[in-house]
Amino acid sequence: MATRYKASKDINIRASVSTGFRAPSLQQINFSSTFTTVQAGNIAEVKIAPNYSSLAKAAGIPDLTQEKSVNASIGFTWKATPNLNVTIDGYMTKIKDRVVLSGQFDGSDPNLDAGLRSQMAVLNVSLAQFFANAVNTTNGGVDIVLEYNKKFGANSFKGLFAGNFQSMKIDKINIPSKLSGSAFLQQTFLSDREQKYILASAPKMKFAFNFEYGMKKLTVGTRFTYFGKVTLLGYGQDGLGISPTVPLDNGMAMYLTSMNIQVNWFPIYISVINCASTLQLMPG
Repeated sequence: MATRYKASKDINIRASVSTGFRAPSLQQINFSSTFTTVQAGNIAEVKIAPNYSSLAKAAGIPDLTQEKSVNASIGFTWKATPNLNVTIDGYMTKIKDRVVLSGQFDGSDPNLDAGLRSQMAVLNVSLAQFFANAVNTTNGGVDIVLEYNKKFGANSFKGLFAGNFQSMKIDKINIPSKLSGSAFLQQTFLSDREQKYILASAPKMKFAFNFEYGMKKLTVGTRFTYFGKVTLLGYGQDGLGISPTVPLDNGMAMYLTSMNIQVNWFPIYISVINCASTLQLMPG
């Protein structure tokens, strides 16, 4: 449902509310894999069990269901001058039962459900993990867009600023009872590391500046993009912060399409990873 109210000749107020869903993919339902890993110097077999398997049922994993969302937004558009348009929108999105891959449960853990440990022993695997409707999240933010267009005879100037401020939080982790026998098992189901990956999908801020100047058949322009800071965790307590970066692209076009040159002036790559007090140098 959406509505719009024309407050004046230059101002429109708009709002919308909607619901949505995403069905679990065939891969999330049917994916099955057994692979070998090394942990603490020991070789272990890891099983990613399909959702319909006896192993998943022994773990108390329900059948995968659709992810459900509720979305709401309100904002306005304002023609501030004949050349300047401003739009500001606030939004909120709640997602329930997001499908994620759990952590790896150790069959030697005495706090793990006995039926699950028995199934793992039958399959001769040491560790097991599952796809599950594991987490509910809420994401809220504000989008701001300022667009300026001006003509000077045969020449023209276009400027665009777009900004986004947002915040995502995890509302609830849906841990099956058979996987909640201890604090360690609850942490294994969706670890801090995996939670950081979910939250990193929504950087707290992003800005973009685009400028173009047209002179008859020639147009030149430049673009600035800023991505806010996100933090990911390795296997351990140490975190690696990814610092904000500002890519700068320049461009020039003849007849608008025949030539296009873009240069990233500030390429930044991660060169050092610090995971659980182990320092690794990566080529970069």
